[in-house]
Amino acid sequence: MFQEYNSLISQIYAKTREIRRIMGEDTNTDTKKKELSDSEKGEVAKLKQELNDLRVRKDAFTSGKRAPEFIAAALYEASAALHGHRRGYTLEGFVKFKTGKNISEVPDTELEKLKTEYKAYRETEMKNDVVGDAR
Repeated sequence: MFQEYNSLISQIYAKTREIRRIMGEDTNTDTKKKELSDSEKGEVAKLKQELNDLRVRKDAFTSGKRAPEFIAAALYEASAALHGHRRGYTLEGFVKFKTGKNISEVPDTELEKLKTEYKAYRETEMKNDVVGDAR
């Protein structure tokens, strides 16, 4: 949860810097230094949309929209009876359970496969653990 928020903030910062770089803006004076070509205008528009999407995701953290998700994650992690024998609520916990490695140590190709498995786990097994199997 904290890693995701920090990642969003880093991405927002990077997109903002990239927009300023393309526009030729001095980071200290906010003045334009050049006229943009059509391709640069298109790139800036794309980056601004991505920046807006990132800000919406960040705002979901601070507005409380994701509070139910965070509460469920906290309760799940705090309840060893639910997850002690399982994979964990977070992607990091899932990767550690499956591979015995930290997420940063897993090769990208393997990580993509694990992300797919984790998504399926979150949509089925974990919900059954928390809510109860409807069968």
